[in-house]
Amino acid sequence: MIPTYQEIRTALQGALGLARGDVSAMEQFDFTFDGFWKSFFAAVLVLPLYFIVLYDHYAQEPENLGVARIVFVEGISYVLGWLLFPILAIFITRLLDRSSSYVPLIVVSNWGSVPQAILFVLAILFGSFFPPQTPFIGFMMLAAFLATLAYQWFLIRVSLQVSGFIALAVLFFYLLVNYSLKLTGDRFLYAGTG
Repeated sequence: MIPTYQEIRTALQGALGLARGDVSAMEQFDFTFDGFWKSFFAAVLVLPLYFIVLYDHYAQEPENLGVARIVFVEGISYVLGWLLFPILAIFITRLLDRSSSYVPLIVVSNWGSVPQAILFVLAILFGSFFPPQTPFIGFMMLAAFLATLAYQWFLIRVSLQVSGFIALAVLFFYLLVNYSLKLTGDRFLYAGTG
């Protein structure tokens, strides 16, 4: 299901509102069955930004891994990254007795990924004005990472309506899933290159 321009705009306004800490921005999301599936369109919006992040990462890679290999492995990782957490979140919300908040969690997390990706790309673009080994670049990327963590924590807390501690535990699980996915992808990517 493809959302209309207005639906995309409204959802992104909601995501930016939450980035400012405005809880009332939750009203701008569509938590219906259709809205749930349409929120995965955010993956299409994030994809070009993801390519920029990948280009920046692999441009500094000392090994020539080959474009086809990188695209294949990162492509699978990208798709799995969008599917794995929503599947596992079914069990998380049941465990927390928050099954009714499952759809808001996924919808908000999906649309919230767009401003997070934009922030990383802005940090990369701004860093391109400095020499490659400038410490400031590492600081900017760390700041962007911490900002996205804080944002994701807030999204989880607001959408699930749980305490900050519970939201932190869910965030940790989310990061663990993504880290495991990255390790598995790297294992396939660098297989036979060592």
